[in-house]
Amino acid sequence: MLSRWERQSLQEIEQHLQAEDPRLAVLLERAKSARAGRWLRRGYDAVVLFAVLLSGLCLALGQAGSGFAAGAVAVLVFSWRRRRFPVLRWWPWSPTTRPKQDSDEPFP
Repeated sequence: MLSRWERQSLQEIEQHLQAEDPRLAVLLERAKSARAGRWLRRGYDAVVLFAVLLSGLCLALGQAGSGFAAGAVAVLVFSWRRRRFPVLRWWPWSPTTRPKQDSDEPFP
């Protein structure tokens, strides 16, 4: 546990960093939130995988109602995952701000 003085010092360092290099501050914040979100995404994936396997097993055993219910749970959780964690783009800039080909303009 950090002391009050240490927390205050860290907050001052963060403020100086944001003032001097806001892009670096944004990148560091994104990395921190990405680590926390990674476990949540894995949890969603595990629930979807389990529901799909359960659905297949129920359908193979002739339990159509249970199989379709488990499949519906898989689809529902998958849609929640896609809404919470949208598909990431491969480039950090939007199509309107992308540098033109064969230009000397630096990437953002």
